[in-house]
Amino acid sequence: MKRKSLYIVLASEALLLVVLNLVQISLTGIFTTILAFPFEPLGRLLRFLSLSGRFGNAIALTLYAAICLLPIWLFVCISKKRKRKIEDGMLFALSALLFLTLERMINPGNDIFFLSSLFSHSPVVAKSILGGTTWSILIGYLLLRMLRLSFESDNEKLNRYLFVLLDVLNAAFIWAIFGSGFQSLLSSFASLRANNIGTEDTLFISYLFLVLRFAIDVLPYAFSILTVFLAQDMLKQIHADSYSEASVLAAKKLSHWCKKTLIAVIISNIGFNIIQILFASKIRNVNSTLSIPLISLIFVLCLLLFARIMAQSREIKHDNDLFI
Repeated sequence: MKRKSLYIVLASEALLLVVLNLVQISLTGIFTTILAFPFEPLGRLLRFLSLSGRFGNAIALTLYAAICLLPIWLFVCISKKRKRKIEDGMLFALSALLFLTLERMINPGNDIFFLSSLFSHSPVVAKSILGGTTWSILIGYLLLRMLRLSFESDNEKLNRYLFVLLDVLNAAFIWAIFGSGFQSLLSSFASLRANNIGTEDTLFISYLFLVLRFAIDVLPYAFSILTVFLAQDMLKQIHADSYSEASVLAAKKLSHWCKKTLIAVIISNIGFNIIQILFASKIRNVNSTLSIPLISLIFVLCLLLFARIMAQSREIKHDNDLFI
């Protein structure tokens, strides 16, 4: 995907997630959790059609069956085009889970399936579990397919698949910021209001610190989005000529950037905790955390090692060319 098109896709995803979070607050009776999207709204639509009459019930049953059997139809289409793989069996699991998930969204109070008790105690958690599990099977299947294609492909295709995987990784970072992260921020706002009824006019500083906490929490994801773009630039240079000066410079640029972002994340966490202590008497929610981004640290060290290996390889090749 071209860089400008990717910007548009990521911006659209961020906007959609923000809208869904806001809609969740204003339409709690229709839409309760992002992980249940689009299964919960679809289930409510099917329930509405089912209760509208005999004709509407027939349409609802047809749509229900068609949606749930869609993965199996895809399995049949795949079987006609290529040899089936082990991961293709996940499509049957996805179809079965779609039957369960949509049925629970349509009839959350029904006692047919084993999740009835969970729905009666915490419908939001139950819908999150079902929706999240369904999404996990779908995403897992796509990743396993991409992994198999990567091992079975030549360098040209492998490079393309790696670019796609990095694009997907950026989409996941956008989800972490504007999906789960923004949802947690809104939940923190609601909890703060609920615990301080009658004193809402004194909560400005507390709201400000919640926003700052949110910014600190999502900062590594924001940096990671830029890191992915730099990694893609490096891959382009390596694909063109892995021994070129541009490839070495791109690898070093990426490693230096990761080092700076790691330092920024650590300092920002320390700075927030210190500032929070200074304003402790004016805020209603003190949340001191210790964040150690081990994954980022390992990533930085790997990139530093990779940059040095590339530089040494280029020097060895240069010496060999002179000798020849």
